[in-house]
Amino acid sequence: MGYWLCWKAPQKIYGNKILLTAIIILCIGIIVTKCYYGFDVYGYASPVVICLASALFLLFRSLNVNWKLANQLAPYCFGIYLVHPVFINFAYKLLNVDEEVVVPIYNFIGFFLLFTLLSLASTYILMKIPFMKKHVL
Repeated sequence: MGYWLCWKAPQKIYGNKILLTAIIILCIGIIVTKCYYGFDVYGYASPVVICLASALFLLFRSLNVNWKLANQLAPYCFGIYLVHPVFINFAYKLLNVDEEVVVPIYNFIGFFLLFTLLSLASTYILMKIPFMKKHVL
């Protein structure tokens, strides 16, 4: 998907910042709605997540901004993607964290930041192991 979006996406989609922004706002609206009304719309391969990730990717790519932080984090993205379910499952299954305890949108953002940072730290450590860096990450 990333390859297609990066190299093959039609210019009508890639260059249309208004369309991409509208898609992003719609997807975020759906996620916020889920947080308050209990709709389950953000899973790993849900259409909402795929559209949101694709639109964000294309929007940032169309800006042609060379972000130093993004370039530094890029090598860790696949590792973060692989490792983050470990922390999610640990929190939900072993610690019995109830995701609806606090204001849902704050909970969603807090968990996102917590799991992303834990996954980044784990990936950083795992990449120090030569076998992991070469064959897995």
